[in-house]
Amino acid sequence: MFWKLLALIVLATATGSTLLGLRHQQLQIAHETVGLHLQIDRSRQRMWDLQSRIAEKLEPGRLQAAIDQAPLDLEPITVTGVAADTLAAARKTHRVLVAERALP
Repeated sequence: MFWKLLALIVLATATGSTLLGLRHQQLQIAHETVGLHLQIDRSRQRMWDLQSRIAEKLEPGRLQAAIDQAPLDLEPITVTGVAADTLAAARKTHRVLVAERALP
């Protein structure tokens, strides 16, 4: 009877430590995921910032002259459907981020 009880205690301890290890691993993965999402957000914000800086520095006349000089067959891009909604949401997010940076 004593050995059965001892085996049960050892088994329960092993099961508990295994579950504790799995929980710790789950928390580590969640922490890494949040870190990666923050890094993606920072990269996305930096990309939007660089794109807006480029757009500010581009003059439409110079851009049109460069396009006319290049032997390219360019067509206008029309955005429709889900892509248009995504683009509109991205522009709105960018405006909010730029406005937040402008605040003192």
